[in-house]
Amino acid sequence: MPAFVLVNCITYCMDIRTTVSNTAHQAQFDRMDDYGMNLVEVSSHAGARPKCAKDQGKIFNRNGSAGVTEDLHGKKIRYYAWKDSSYGEPDGLLGISCGHQVYPFTPGIDVQRYFPYDEKENADLYKKTQVQRELERRVRRSKREYMVLDELSDEEGLRKASVTLKQRQQTLQQYCADNGLSYKPDRTAVVGYNRTVAGKVRKSLTSSIKSDIIKENKPLKISMQFFSEKDIEKQESASLKRAMRKYQKRIEEHEEKINNPEKYVPGWKDYPEYRKQGLKKHWQKEISNFNESINNRIEELKKRGDYDE
Repeated sequence: MPAFVLVNCITYCMDIRTTVSNTAHQAQFDRMDDYGMNLVEVSSHAGARPKCAKDQGKIFNRNGSAGVTEDLHGKKIRYYAWKDSSYGEPDGLLGISCGHQVYPFTPGIDVQRYFPYDEKENADLYKKTQVQRELERRVRRSKREYMVLDELSDEEGLRKASVTLKQRQQTLQQYCADNGLSYKPDRTAVVGYNRTVAGKVRKSLTSSIKSDIIKENKPLKISMQFFSEKDIEKQESASLKRAMRKYQKRIEEHEEKINNPEKYVPGWKDYPEYRKQGLKKHWQKEISNFNESINNRIEELKKRGDYDE
């Protein structure tokens, strides 16, 4: 599967998972209706999202108002009206990507197994997991970007992308370790990113170290410092001029790709529009980067009085 079509894969998976979950819950409710069962117990877990947090660990009456019932041991159990819960809202109970489950509760037979979590502790953990989710998204995004550049055979871009991916993976792992969270590699999985691609990333990362994009003996951090150019003030004028010619050549190549993409990308006519625009945007961004590098060198050469208009 081409890397370009993977962008919305996670969204599709979320849609499928939510649809399957909704279907299962509706089948459960239908069976409960057949037996005249109205009470349901909602599971609970730490770090629940805000709307789910207020409903988890409680018992609800799906077809009536709030009240009190008894469990197996005759203990009084309070239940709440289902209509007062967040059920039915996208970010509510049993909504999109909700991790809660509901179980039938039979008065006089069952015992309550789930209970609400401390509000502050739950909110703190929720904030931490939201940061974790963002870091996971960044890792997945880097993997897709690497596969796109691999399709384009952009060696310079691959070296930089490998550094970005590695630093994001390390940042995620360190954040989980620092905050007592479980690091789950499957949450950063991307369709098409297999062992072969991972091997290419390691190769690109090694090339980055050798080309001085990243120093092997320095830890990776969240910044663009590894993508910055070498100190051009210490480079010889001849070296700066060679780099300018190289960047100018790359600009011309990218401009040609933008003007005649079908000449460089097999099956261009069959690509969806978003994929075409994504490639053109990438090429244009590269042109901007090359122009910036050229301008930096021109300024340095002018300082030296060694620039010919």
